Amino acid sequence: MNILIFGGTTEGRVLSEKLAERDTADTIIVSVASDYGEEMLRGIEGVTVHVGRMDKSEMTAFYKEKQIDIVVDATHPFAIEVTENIKASAAEYGIRYLRLKRAEEAVKENCNRFFSSCEAAATELCKIYDPTIDDAGNILLTTGSKELGVFASRLKKDKLFVRVIPTESSIEKCRTEGIDEEHIIALKGPFSEETNIEHIRKYNIKYLVTKESGAGSGYAEKLSAAEKEGVTVFVIRRPEDEGLSMDEVLITLAKMGQGI
Repeated sequence: MNILIFGGTTEGRVLSEKLAERDTADTIIVSVASDYGEEMLRGIEGVTVHVGRMDKSEMTAFYKEKQIDIVVDATHPFAIEVTENIKASAAEYGIRYLRLKRAEEAVKENCNRFFSSCEAAATELCKIYDPTIDDAGNILLTTGSKELGVFASRLKKDKLFVRVIPTESSIEKCRTEGIDEEHIIALKGPFSEETNIEHIRKYNIKYLVTKESGAGSGYAEKLSAAEKEGVTVFVIRRPEDEGLSMDEVLITLAKMGQGI
């Protein structure tokens, strides 16, 4: 059976490891968008990695070229467009589609503000944040480079600190949006509570913006650090995401391999 995993996440790496450990003749291919995603898969024997973004038609062509039997979507919970393309291309090509859903994470929701989008969060932040007062502090954005423009276009850039993955494309996006080099925190996550506290203190952070990314993403550690340091957190709510747990995906794949 030829299995294609769309990954670039912790879930994609763990699933790849578990499948590679099985004593089967399955071919396992993992598609990631960037070299950073490829790094997460290094050292896993028996897994072939494809690097590069694909649109819907390119996905369908890839299925045909590699004779894919089943697709597992292990992309980020906020990668809505990618998920839609994977699902549509699998249906078009006529193969099984499975969504590996990231586990929820129980966290305290008091003292945090929740929003349905980055646009809504940025609009509200503009209303309550006054950069002219002495103790205004700074804002730490941990939502990634893709939505950076939503905040950079509304808020004073000298008050923004941006934490992104250390890829050239992410860093270049920060530069393009006018973020000063000294305000770009390019590091690999997820981050511990201690590291978050270190960044909050070092950069005099009073507001932190994050996505409700789920278990294993470092989301809970950001909230706990912010609570201890008295930082207001703006949370972008996680989109509705129907799917299967890791165990359910593994059981389904095992059954398919046995022809059940």
